[in-house]
Amino acid sequence: MNNSAFNLAREKSEKITSSLRDISVLMGERNEKSVTLETGVTIIPALGCSGDANILVQRANEIEQGIFNVLVLGEFKNGKSTLLNAMLGEEVLPSDFLPCTAIITKIVYGNSDEVAIYNSGQNYPDIFSMKDFNEYFKLKDEDEENIAQAGYVERFSKIEYAQIERHNRLCNNGVILIDSPGLKEDAARTKMAHNFLK
Repeated sequence: MNNSAFNLAREKSEKITSSLRDISVLMGERNEKSVTLETGVTIIPALGCSGDANILVQRANEIEQGIFNVLVLGEFKNGKSTLLNAMLGEEVLPSDFLPCTAIITKIVYGNSDEVAIYNSGQNYPDIFSMKDFNEYFKLKDEDEENIAQAGYVERFSKIEYAQIERHNRLCNNGVILIDSPGLKEDAARTKMAHNFLK
């Protein structure tokens, strides 16, 4: 990419991040005080959609940092985990002839051999060895029974995602590979994948 194309891409990304932050302020907490947006306009924010506003700020931060998310999404047992393992050149994610991806799993650039599990309402992740992660977070027969009875797997209900680090050139420049539970196999895992897609 030549310098003029790079500069144009940077200008566009700066406009996008600025717009995302302004929209997040408009959507954010109701406030009686006026707020000045990045574009210089002064407004009184009033929508009260703080969750959605926070997501927009996260996307703006990712764009500024040059992070590019690649989410592999599809129906169950179509080889999503196998595809990602092939792209990485090593077996990182569990794969099986039965559905086995129970949670969203991000693969990021790094050197840790441990897996970080991020839970909702928790400031710090739980840390697992790769072996324990593969054993605990792979779907088991009793999970399928719980899904049939309750509609979801209780032991995964608070988990937002897992994060695995790999020293891999594919993830070297801000690319995050994301494995997802299969669609149309189970309502709870389909909902998890759709929610993450947002």
